[in-house]
Amino acid sequence: MRETAGESRGEVRGSRCPRGFLGMLGLLLAIELFFSRASLDLARPEYWLWYATGRSARHETKNAEILCLGTSQTSYGVVPQVLEERLGRRTYNLAMCSSPPQADYYLLKRALDSGAKPKALVLDLHPHLMKNDYWGCIRFFPNLLSASESIDMGWTASDPDFTTEVLLAKAFPSINNRFDIRNAIMATLDGKPCSMRKPTLTSLWNRVNNQGAMILAPGTETTPPRALTPTDHEWLAPPAWKHEHINTLYVRRLLKLAAANDITVFLLLPPLDARLQQLREEKGLASSFEAFARGLQAHHSNLVVVDGSHSGYPASAFADAMHVSRTGAISMTCDLGEILRPYLEGNPRPSSRWFALPPYREQKSHAMIVNIAEVKETSLPWKVTR
Repeated sequence: MRETAGESRGEVRGSRCPRGFLGMLGLLLAIELFFSRASLDLARPEYWLWYATGRSARHETKNAEILCLGTSQTSYGVVPQVLEERLGRRTYNLAMCSSPPQADYYLLKRALDSGAKPKALVLDLHPHLMKNDYWGCIRFFPNLLSASESIDMGWTASDPDFTTEVLLAKAFPSINNRFDIRNAIMATLDGKPCSMRKPTLTSLWNRVNNQGAMILAPGTETTPPRALTPTDHEWLAPPAWKHEHINTLYVRRLLKLAAANDITVFLLLPPLDARLQQLREEKGLASSFEAFARGLQAHHSNLVVVDGSHSGYPASAFADAMHVSRTGAISMTCDLGEILRPYLEGNPRPSSRWFALPPYREQKSHAMIVNIAEVKETSLPWKVTR
């Protein structure tokens, strides 16, 4: 009887429900659900813009004959509606703030896998992002990459830590947004507003209204030059420049993928504020990047360079030292379109694959373009559960 009773008691203990553990899981699920629902208020606009761009690559590019990739210089500087007005070719802009070449590659691959058949691809490669490690964008990647893409990137870069970080951040919003959560808590304790909802929605609707582009307010002839900021110096006028091997590897992957799909890639060297351009030339940075671009051209026959570094854009054409305003964007897009035209019409000029963007002249467009300051919407431009 004692043995039987003991066995019976053991069975009861073994089958007892671990209520504490289940309670902990329930609490964890509730916390993660809360942060997921609150991400529009907590997360930086860039998180949502990377997510929205990845979504657009899958759903908005199927009929596009021209795609744009790269950083905010292309996002702010190439206006799809103007290219459509000039060339009659459907265009979509997939460029993103702080987009490294790894993101560009997966966006192009996703668009092609979704049925896109572009003839031309406009791309910029920001010197700062080519110089630095992709881990600088680790907070953004979970909002863009799928699980399989993050595994592929970790495998290509021989970096399992990257894949682990991205997968954990995708599974647990509190991990990816932990710094924003901390900042929101500190701001709340100080009695300061902390919601990111308004700037995030403004940015998202701006890119929706402009077919992926982000259009800044126009400058005027009386707009004084802005002072160069520490960020301008860090990003475009460092003491020296060289590119990271893994970044160049992904640029070459992108160019090979484009070549396999008969896509001509137009590498855009956007115009900069004259003072910033002069600093780059004095430090030898402009010549270093030009040599890098020519090296890419030597190995990839589908690469055409459009050089705007000496096109003389005035202060009124810029929103800041490295980004054009609406005025500059329209003019640059018009001139870019004329360089793209013969390639799209099947009459490329094989004698040269390096074109200088023409000297600046203000140009007009009748296309429907929405400035970022004009956006008033208060809800997401799509239904989504994150």
